[in-house]
Amino acid sequence: KILLNAPPTTDARSERQLAAALGYPLSWHVVRLAPDKPDVIYAGNPRKNVALWFNHEAARAAAAEWQEGKSCPYKGGHLLPRKPKFKKSEVVEVLYKKKWYPATVTKRKEVDGQYLYSVLYSKDQTTQEDIRESKIRQAPPDAAAFHLAATLGFPEGWRAVYGPKNRLQFYSPDNVHFKSKKAALDHLAALEEADDPPWRVDGHEFIGKQVKYVAQHKVSGTRTVEIVQTGTVTGWISEQDKDRQGEPGYVCEETGKPAALFHVEFQDDPSHPYRSQLIDFQDMEEHEVLDMLLNEQDDNETGEPPTKRTKLQQENGDDD
Repeated sequence: KILLNAPPTTDARSERQLAAALGYPLSWHVVRLAPDKPDVIYAGNPRKNVALWFNHEAARAAAAEWQEGKSCPYKGGHLLPRKPKFKKSEVVEVLYKKKWYPATVTKRKEVDGQYLYSVLYSKDQTTQEDIRESKIRQAPPDAAAFHLAATLGFPEGWRAVYGPKNRLQFYSPDNVHFKSKKAALDHLAALEEADDPPWRVDGHEFIGKQVKYVAQHKVSGTRTVEIVQTGTVTGWISEQDKDRQGEPGYVCEETGKPAALFHVEFQDDPSHPYRSQLIDFQDMEEHEVLDMLLNEQDDNETGEPPTKRTKLQQENGDDD
């Protein structure tokens, strides 16, 4: 009787009510334009390009295999459990403000039948949560090598890979091979010095100041460590400085305008448990330096706990 006499559907609510009355899963819709026209049965919201049927026999056969909350409603997959496209620790690219950026998947969760992802961006080590699969795509070949080089402080286009005995090797954008991080950095420094304006070593209040640089590094598929380094501002480029071609010494990617750039150097720590992940230098914009700048009272804040003597001095106000 319902099948023959139910009135036409008018909205999503009436579509779901008709589907439920006909015995379909709760998330399904049945669209009825007129009693004398065939129904259209949808495995979900009709506005989301889900699978559909034009006869109830085929639809009921599919419904019998349906697992609510697990089966995929989209075309070609309505009989299969929905599977995530990306896994944790996978290097991917994420669409943000109409541009694709390399990142690593750090977390995945399922909400209302769809997968949402958290990622760590390679370039600036920032994170983003609850990203839909439609905003993520597989990274191109060598993406993991580009990502590793970026986390080690190398500019865009450089690749880093683990060679024999798990030793890092590097490749420049023009495919020159370097068997050590030091050799790669020396080559990079020579290239930058040839074209860029020289670093100013005075004339700014940041020179000689210390910054606290914090980075997240994945040491296994399930474990991430926080690495803290203290660096010193040793040079800067003014927004008025020009390179050999007469172009600005540095252009801010966000504003597209000339801006000041600061060079921060970090000391090597042979005893550090993650020495291979330490960076030797990092170039930062003014706002980045301000965010990481250490005050004088933060001199002990190097990522290590204070000693008992330091604690007593802080408690008693003893500066000796």
